[in-house]
Amino acid sequence: MTKHILFLASGKSSRFGSNKLLYPLWGKPLFSWGLEVLMEAARRGPDCTLRVVSQYEDIRHWAEARGVLAVDSPLSHQGLSYTIRAGLQSIKDLAPEDTLVFAAADQPFLQADTVLELLSAPGPAARVCWQDTPGNPAAFSARLAPELMTLEGDRGGGVLLKKYPCTRVPAASCWELWDIDRLEALEALPPELVTQYQEKI
Repeated sequence: MTKHILFLASGKSSRFGSNKLLYPLWGKPLFSWGLEVLMEAARRGPDCTLRVVSQYEDIRHWAEARGVLAVDSPLSHQGLSYTIRAGLQSIKDLAPEDTLVFAAADQPFLQADTVLELLSAPGPAARVCWQDTPGNPAAFSARLAPELMTLEGDRGGGVLLKKYPCTRVPAASCWELWDIDRLEALEALPPELVTQYQEKI
């Protein structure tokens, strides 16, 4: 049973004003914070694979330089479903008993322990939540891969999370679910969180 982690890093950042994934957050590109967490989870978790799915060459090169498989997704500008499809098509040995985990690239405060809990969550689907607020990443049984392949446009796996029983995996804090849509959001971060992450540099 293999657990395939797919880091979806192809967002258009239309509300941010520039490519938010490459925005320097405390001296590192924003996407790298979440990817490094997934790299740690993949090292600690049994039978894990990790791949970065992106239309951006800079992100793919960053991943490859650190030994992470990078998948080109040239059609991602047409919507999230194309990024998901590119990632799934890159897995040549997918078995029904495998698990698929999809993580967004704009969640810099995700924690490896939470990802590991998600990897072991039971059921056909699971997702990280904070109290009553559902969020990402999300996990699916590989048996749902055919349905994930049929997603269209900018639709993600949320439709399957509503269709099938979904295990809720609690986040350690609300900040794990926080994704960055606008540059102004970075200015609203609490000082203690900023200090905590600046110390990791």
